[in-house]
Amino acid sequence: MKVAILDDGICQAEIKTKVERYCVGNSVNRNCAFDDKSSHATICAKIIEKYSSPEKIYDIVFLGNDDLADPEDIIAALEFCLGLDIDVINLSNGIEVCGMDNPFSCRLRDICEKLKEKGVRIFAAQSNSGMLTVPAMFDSTVSVEQIGLSSLMRLPYRVSDIYTNGAHLIRSNGKKRLTVRCNSYACPYAAAKYINDGRLDLHRVTCDVRLMDKKPKRKGGKLAGFEICSPYSGESQGYVFFDRVSPAKRMYYRSVGQRLRSLHYGRLFCSWLLLNSVLYKKCDTPVVCIKNRDGSGRLASMLLSELSSDGYSAAFMSINKKHYYYGACYVPGELIMRYINYYSAVNSPDIIIVVNDRCGADDIMISCDEKGYSVISGNRIQSCSDLAEVKDAIYRFYK
Repeated sequence: MKVAILDDGICQAEIKTKVERYCVGNSVNRNCAFDDKSSHATICAKIIEKYSSPEKIYDIVFLGNDDLADPEDIIAALEFCLGLDIDVINLSNGIEVCGMDNPFSCRLRDICEKLKEKGVRIFAAQSNSGMLTVPAMFDSTVSVEQIGLSSLMRLPYRVSDIYTNGAHLIRSNGKKRLTVRCNSYACPYAAAKYINDGRLDLHRVTCDVRLMDKKPKRKGGKLAGFEICSPYSGESQGYVFFDRVSPAKRMYYRSVGQRLRSLHYGRLFCSWLLLNSVLYKKCDTPVVCIKNRDGSGRLASMLLSELSSDGYSAAFMSINKKHYYYGACYVPGELIMRYINYYSAVNSPDIIIVVNDRCGADDIMISCDEKGYSVISGNRIQSCSDLAEVKDAIYRFYK
């Protein structure tokens, strides 16, 4: 397969595959020697070469000095690809946006649609900040980000097509080195898997539990966790346990090559968070609290998708361990309010959704039952029949 890498320029001396370079747009320095052996594009090319054997690499340079470019340059680079005989585009770049209905996003979407109709697979990295990213968010692209089952507290609010390895051991300038762990380097890995296999086989690279089938694991009749299985092959991907996992059990799973994680954080982490919380002021980020009842996890997950589709950077936390499978960050009940302050200060989200049985005086509370939803704001209680009404009530409250 032939692949185009849209980036800051490949150092051809570091790449074995035949490389053909084109400079596109107004930001790129056309007098550049492109001899940086550690350039972003060079590392992406090395990752692709490590895991696949592309027939040819097109080096489409559109980034300027300091890896900056005008939004029009990314459009120009993708438009240029329409005239090339390529199978895959690796775009380890993107533009953070708040909403996807602006003129720029619409033009970018149209070009990606044309490339898809031509049979070109576009692998586009998500932003590392967690913001909505184009063109990764388009249906015409394959969005990629790095994630691991072992991460302690994950707060994804956007759903990507592929979650995979973000750090890779490569040889650069004659020496072995480990790349930084980021979405930029998860993208060429996913592209390489496609180049190598000739098909988009997600189960080989995906490890996000929200996209997986779950088989309950019970202990003494009580739900103890889940086995995570690929929805494509049925193969086991690992285990998530609600409580502490003994060292012996950890050694056993490691010996048979199985991944696992425990939602039991232990005293050390909880004590650290309690001590650290005094450094952070009370959260001034809008917080939507949902009472911990049946259906609260699903409601929070749907609300998360709605808010992120509107361009908001949202986070989802819960005191219920089972909500991990809806994309929640599990936080023990006694720490949740402090963790909200900590997370808000460190990550600056636009809004935080929390499944918890209490909320602050300035926050909104939602409860759900078989009759619908109740939105409690101050002394007012509003009954809602569907999610759209709930979202409208939230927007009115925080307007």
